[in-house]
Amino acid sequence: MPLLLLDLDNTLVDRDAAFRFATTDLLATHGLPATDLDWVLELDASGYRPRGVVARGLLDRYPMLAPPLVQGFLDNGAADAVTLAASTRTALRHATALGWTPVIVTNGRVRQQEKKIQVSGLDREVAGWVISEGVGAAKPDAGIFARAAEVVGARLADGGWVVGDSARADIGGAQAIGYPSVWLPLSAGSGRPSSSTNLRAPPTTCPPRSTWCWTTRASDEDQPPWIFSNGSRSSSPRGSSALDRLT
Repeated sequence: MPLLLLDLDNTLVDRDAAFRFATTDLLATHGLPATDLDWVLELDASGYRPRGVVARGLLDRYPMLAPPLVQGFLDNGAADAVTLAASTRTALRHATALGWTPVIVTNGRVRQQEKKIQVSGLDREVAGWVISEGVGAAKPDAGIFARAAEVVGARLADGGWVVGDSARADIGGAQAIGYPSVWLPLSAGSGRPSSSTNLRAPPTTCPPRSTWCWTTRASDEDQPPWIFSNGSRSSSPRGSSALDRLT
């Protein structure tokens, strides 16, 4: 069965919306200025800035916060707030029914990323997952994608697609293993495939923050038969990043 190698943050779940939700709660709980929300979000850089740098920035700005509290916020804030959109759940189930094998391929720490997978319920919707810390390889390295295939008893030679928001990690990773890809430029850290990666073939690209996006290779027999959706940020305080089946 072909593989569907899916990024986690800002692809299957709207990590930025979850972090925004958690940050708003942190500021309110500790009597900090609500107007600092945008500053914290910029410091976070959609999760791409090293956590140690973010922690130091928060402690410098808010010396009244204890270091363990800040570390707990960075470890669990977004993870506790992530949700799985109903449309995404439906799409994953349709993909599985149609013979695709969905596997999460994510960079990050095992404890944090597995918590997001479990809190959101994705552990019940995918065939498996790999996390960079746990396998000793990170996207865009081809090794992590090979491990993703192995955990579900498959091989990269079985074919598949890569879907994700990061030009470098996801689209670059797809190029490394020779897979077609779909780019969902939802987050501020997405980058641009045309400038940040040396592409042999361009990905299918969704308009930034678009509600709907569909793949364009309709004649390709190996094309996943669904529409990819970034969701609407205004529909829910925690966002609704999603992937919807084509009907």
